[in-house]
Amino acid sequence: MTNHLSLIERIDDLYRAVVTSPEGWSEQSFAEWASEIGLDPPAKDVMRHVRRALRSAQKLARSGHQVDAIDEADWEGRVDSVLGAQAWRPTLDIGRIGLEVSPSPELFDDVRRRFRLVHSELWLAGVDYEEWAAGRP
Repeated sequence: MTNHLSLIERIDDLYRAVVTSPEGWSEQSFAEWASEIGLDPPAKDVMRHVRRALRSAQKLARSGHQVDAIDEADWEGRVDSVLGAQAWRPTLDIGRIGLEVSPSPELFDDVRRRFRLVHSELWLAGVDYEEWAAGRP
């Protein structure tokens, strides 16, 4: 079964690596990263979002060759400045899928944070995980 939060973290790690050392990324290294994801079983809906995130990382790498590598502490700012809020949409969508199939408080909090990054507004303001989980069918 897919661990959605781990997959989101791997995508974040990819973005971080690309913006901190864009020169280290080639088509081959992106292909290797994609092959290492190895979802078991490969969920079609999740893989679609992984591919979108991979394309975003490739855009980051292309833009990074035009500017100096940045400090690791500001990697999220670089992602935002190059790609905007849409860079976070694939990870938000993976998180939402995860909440449908294997919810957890940690994933709930991550989806809440990413929703704000993508939509610039709060998601379920004032509702905590327990309340949300109790209201699920």
